[in-house]
Amino acid sequence: ARRLAVFSDGNLYEMMSHSLTLVTSGVYTAGNRVCAYAQSGILYFSDGETIHTSGGNKSGIRYYDPATSTAAAPLLISSGTAATIETPACKALCFYNGQILIANIRYVNGTYAKDSALWGNFLDPTTIVGTNIFRVSAGVGGEINCLVPMGIATSGISPRQAVFVGKSVQGVSILEGALSTSDLSEKIINAPVGVLDGYTTKFIPGTEGSGMVLWLGTDRQIHWTNGVNSDVLSNPISKEFSQAITDRLSANANARFHAVRDWSNNQYILDTGIEQSSSKAVAYVFDWQHKYWSRFKGQCTGFWTEAKNDNSENVMYCATADSLAQFGVGLYDDETAIAKYWNSGWLSMGDAELYKQYMWIFGAFRT
Repeated sequence: ARRLAVFSDGNLYEMMSHSLTLVTSGVYTAGNRVCAYAQSGILYFSDGETIHTSGGNKSGIRYYDPATSTAAAPLLISSGTAATIETPACKALCFYNGQILIANIRYVNGTYAKDSALWGNFLDPTTIVGTNIFRVSAGVGGEINCLVPMGIATSGISPRQAVFVGKSVQGVSILEGALSTSDLSEKIINAPVGVLDGYTTKFIPGTEGSGMVLWLGTDRQIHWTNGVNSDVLSNPISKEFSQAITDRLSANANARFHAVRDWSNNQYILDTGIEQSSSKAVAYVFDWQHKYWSRFKGQCTGFWTEAKNDNSENVMYCATADSLAQFGVGLYDDETAIAKYWNSGWLSMGDAELYKQYMWIFGAFRT
């Protein structure tokens, strides 16, 4: 039942074998951005604004289950059990410990709770209890624009007990504990910025069992946190990087930014859009294995996603204004033939964790 879902102009499409098929139309309001998350083979999504109706039911979230239907995306209707509310719309969505977690909420009556998070029962997203609400940095820092499960973070934080939460103006936090009003708590991260665009927020693995979340901050730098500590990651390129973000926003005050992980090359790729001076797309790339930055120019630009191909290999797709492209394939790079190279076999040389550098050594001996 593997699919690649595409949202465009209010409609939902699926892609199989490089062919787009309309699943259903009018699943969100054209022009709004969609948040989506897959759990147990089902894709849940919302644009945070649109409240759909079906008979006497209202819901702000729809779902797509290709195993049961390839021509519909029905509403996530409330179970109607005691204290359960009709499903709100949301602008941030994930699953945490098997429970749906939504934030930046619009209730079906039109009321907003932009700094709040709600959750459902275990493996039951239809049961969202109205009193199961948590206000993140209540009234401070703007609205929530991302939710990212931390995965394995750092010592002292369970890999299943942390969610990164970003605010649009200032403030990032970690929610810890089980999803209950008595167990869930907020840890404010010492980072004097917010998240400029929630779609740049990604969890990446680290060394020795650690990991961290990266995001584009409101100061136009890339930041990181492991759930305890935080710092600026883009310091080595801070001036150039900040100018690239500034130029993009100067050209379009409503510009959006997107990031994707290239798992095959251990890279966090931040798409900064079209560079004004060259009229080519530019991306800044962090290699989390070797800890260095690169700049890519001439690739596609748009909305990115990570997926698996038919061989279960990690691939990336980019949805541009008029096409859907698979990234990192073919024999040309920015219309230039790629000069091929080869890698040697993996040589541990006594320590597999160390990066190796080989060089020629010449010796002269008197005999």
